[in-house]
Amino acid sequence: MIRLHKCISSFKPRFYGTDMFKKFASGSVEKQPSPRKLPLKDQLEFEALIKKANADIIFEEYNEKLNTDEPLQNTKELEQIITQRQEQIKNFKGLEEVKSSTSKTFSTNTIPEFEGNVNPKTGEVNGPKQDPLKYGDWSYNGRVTDF
Repeated sequence: MIRLHKCISSFKPRFYGTDMFKKFASGSVEKQPSPRKLPLKDQLEFEALIKKANADIIFEEYNEKLNTDEPLQNTKELEQIITQRQEQIKNFKGLEEVKSSTSKTFSTNTIPEFEGNVNPKTGEVNGPKQDPLKYGDWSYNGRVTDF
């Protein structure tokens, strides 16, 4: 009985929850990697700029500046610029150039293996019309996707 008492008394209880609390409460958070602190002068300047940017005075000054600026006198130049931009927009082909430059080996449309919403082989409803695991890998239109 005495031996059992000595063995039990040698074990110290561990409180795992408090160990985690002590880890974060001890100030170890400051030792984590982070950007360097700014010098005091730069930090004060940064805070002043943030306050200034959030102030309504900046918007008022900007609006006053817009109202006092002289309007464009030469409307012909302005009209030419507008017509050039409109022509560029009309002539913009978008992704057609990208599509033509890509390889022609991949089809752009899948060929459905069945009609309707239910796959006759698997019984899947509203699934893909072409079996993506046909060749042992997950592919659509010849392009294999990786998980």
